[in-house]
Amino acid sequence: METNPHFTVAPKMEMCTKEEFEEFIKNYPNKLHEDFFMDAYSYNDFSLADFWPDTMVAMAFPAWYEDEEDEFKIAKNMDEVFASMKGEK
Repeated sequence: METNPHFTVAPKMEMCTKEEFEEFIKNYPNKLHEDFFMDAYSYNDFSLADFWPDTMVAMAFPAWYEDEEDEFKIAKNMDEVFASMKGEK
């Protein structure tokens, strides 16, 4: 990843449960913009950066088949990301 002008610690996406994902989205402190691309939903915080993928803090991957389950990822290091913001915005 190229150096981001807005923060020094990038969001690190990790797999999580559906419950962790829902709690993360519900309690996220900034407005999130949802996007669907390549069979996945991404949740983006444009206060972190101006462009994707630096804005991405959560993802949901809908299952393709009935015998599969949806998968979820969240950035579990958001406290570190927010602490590393350079205050330019």
